[in-house]
Amino acid sequence: PTVAFTGSVYVQPMPSNAKLLFNHESTPMRDIVKVMMCYSNNFVAERLGDMVGGPHAVARLVQQNAGVQPYEFSLATSSGLGINRVTPNAMMKLLRILRTDLGRYRMSFADIMPVAGLDRGTLENRFDNDFSSGSVIGKTGTLGQTDGGASALAGEINTRSGKLLFVI
Repeated sequence: PTVAFTGSVYVQPMPSNAKLLFNHESTPMRDIVKVMMCYSNNFVAERLGDMVGGPHAVARLVQQNAGVQPYEFSLATSSGLGINRVTPNAMMKLLRILRTDLGRYRMSFADIMPVAGLDRGTLENRFDNDFSSGSVIGKTGTLGQTDGGASALAGEINTRSGKLLFVI
């Protein structure tokens, strides 16, 4: 939905007799993030990154909240396209913090990341046999032209011994 204003726009104190013209509720953020992560939608990732101040602000939030150094986690873009640097150690710390934060809202990785073999998108045809379907929840990262090619997978795997976090 869009709204367009024509003519002059003035900002004034809201009068007491103002009436609501319309109300719009967006899709819940967790649903937006889930679809973005399932399909690696870089456009949406950039817009969400812009909402918190761009790639440097996103990197700074991760550095502060996960306790990692700037050399371990730096972003050129919020979507991950381009030259970005994330060490496996930093990604593991980020996964641990994210799991804790999701838990505060009674959510899990499956609420925001693709579930292999079950969700459509980048993990749709991975780990999709009868035994492994649903056992991996993770985010892919593939850049064919960066540093001669880069491919990553990070998330959580359900094993007979319990859930384990991984970074590849």
